[in-house]
Amino acid sequence: AVIQGMIDQISEATLTSMVGDLSGEWPAIIGGSAYTLATRYTLADVPIKKATLYARERLQSYGLLTDFDYYTFYYYGTYEKRNVIAQQTGVKHPERIVMLTAHIDSYSGSSSSTLAPGADDNATGSAAVLLAAQILSQYQFDYTLRYALFTGEEIGLFGSRAYAEEVASLDENILAVLNLDMLGYNTLGTGKLIELHTRNGNANDLAIAYLFRDVIDAYNLNLIEEILPDGLSFSDHKPFWDNGYPAILAIEDWQDHTPYYHTTDDQLESLHISYYVDFVRASIATFAHMASPPDLSTYYLPALNK
Repeated sequence: AVIQGMIDQISEATLTSMVGDLSGEWPAIIGGSAYTLATRYTLADVPIKKATLYARERLQSYGLLTDFDYYTFYYYGTYEKRNVIAQQTGVKHPERIVMLTAHIDSYSGSSSSTLAPGADDNATGSAAVLLAAQILSQYQFDYTLRYALFTGEEIGLFGSRAYAEEVASLDENILAVLNLDMLGYNTLGTGKLIELHTRNGNANDLAIAYLFRDVIDAYNLNLIEEILPDGLSFSDHKPFWDNGYPAILAIEDWQDHTPYYHTTDDQLESLHISYYVDFVRASIATFAHMASPPDLSTYYLPALNK
């Protein structure tokens, strides 16, 4: 009943507003002023700073401990960029951490520096993380919830790689990572199929995917999940795998992904909102269960409890 109450707070209007803010559909209020995020390309200096500031201000407004996570990388030159990390400390086992992640940067080929709205890729995932934080911050959880919005994904997973290496070096006990990337496109009239990617034979990855599957069933969400243990590596879950952490990628059906992928036409109007809303409902409910033992810890993720 509690998690159903969380699901019931997820509205089309709120998600549309956030995706529109992030994809430059209209000016967003950032740092107290109106600014249009025409691009969120990592190497576009001012826009990506504005995008990460937008996210930090949102997360701080929910009362979460929030900060920038700076990293340096080489990509035809040396750059310093920043991720946005927010945390909601668990009340019983604060040392046990579950993460909800998405990349906030965008890409549109040769137009990236000036116009890359990235509504589906990945304003949809970023808005889902922000809305999860807004809703879940109203509740208490046994485990620590950590929200991450990464930059550098589109040019080589730089932000998530730096972050995953950092938490691994600190030996942080991250039990599970749910990475959201492209949640908003589904051809009208077709089944609402989503993909959940894990490593082949990894019981802890599969436990997260099975939880996601069971959430769809338990809360009667209008989605069809396909669990693919194929080790798909093109998003921000991959560096967590590389550093020994369980993680999955949740993404729209790749056989039916947005035809506007990595173009300037990846805009709000191309999204299929009812599909997107159901995908976000499933994602947030799954994340809430990830942080809510005993229903999760004794059944879904027995191998993750340390």
